Amino acid sequence: MIALKKKIDTNTQGASWAGEALVLSRLLQPVSLKNNDGSYTDLPAQTILWNFFTLQDAIDFAKYAVETTINTMRFQNVVETVGNPIDILVIQPEKDPFWISKKGLGIGV
Repeated sequence: MIALKKKIDTNTQGASWAGEALVLSRLLQPVSLKNNDGSYTDLPAQTILWNFFTLQDAIDFAKYAVETTINTMRFQNVVETVGNPIDILVIQPEKDPFWISKKGLGIGV
């Protein structure tokens, strides 16, 4: 079993991401428009019902998050630092972690 240094809080649901976070942050975080007078108007936002996610939903969301970042960066004027294949590791309390998908090693891959 892989030893985790930080205990995972299983009482709180949600997602956490690092690295190329701008695309996903802009998609999931609340957004406001600045008015001519300097005030802000919040745009309607749909919440994600994290606490109703099944394990399969969490896996699907992880894949969606990375694929959305890959596909968005493709059309932006940025260096594409995210790409396929996508690795997905499931980590659950009191269970051994296991890979859903993991790229293999190779030459020129």
